Amino acid sequence: MYAFYGHDPVFLVIEHDGSEITMIKFISEEKYWQHQALELMDKYTNRIKEQLKYYFSGSLKSFDLPHTCAGTDFEKNVWAATKAVSYGETAKYSDIANAIGNPGSARAVGNALNKNPLPLIIPCHRIVGSDGALHGFGGGLVIKQWLLKHEAKYKS
Repeated sequence: MYAFYGHDPVFLVIEHDGSEITMIKFISEEKYWQHQALELMDKYTNRIKEQLKYYFSGSLKSFDLPHTCAGTDFEKNVWAATKAVSYGETAKYSDIANAIGNPGSARAVGNALNKNPLPLIIPCHRIVGSDGALHGFGGGLVIKQWLLKHEAKYKS
């Protein structure tokens, strides 16, 4: 099943099986409007939308939604370390590499985050380059910057 959520400039499609989220993907506003009417409402879709509404209003700092993601052990370790980065904070790719006991693997961390199937739940937008610069993001750098500013605004 699919849930669609829009909060300009962020538009999402969320794939789930009625009890767990399996994928979140950024989509264009045009695709959102084309497809959101196809959504089947159920209890879990409502729960997803409620948490997204609270996140975008600044009152939810972390998601409490059952989810599953397939990946290698390395990717799962990277994603777990990324989830530990607090709302409104950032970490460097090298910080994640160190956190998983793999110093020197910052580039591999970036590759694992590129495969992140659950952006926002696994907040890869909070990971920045060693110089603090924004690098690749599935939703694009404009969305990454917007999410970081949004969280900074509601951090306290």
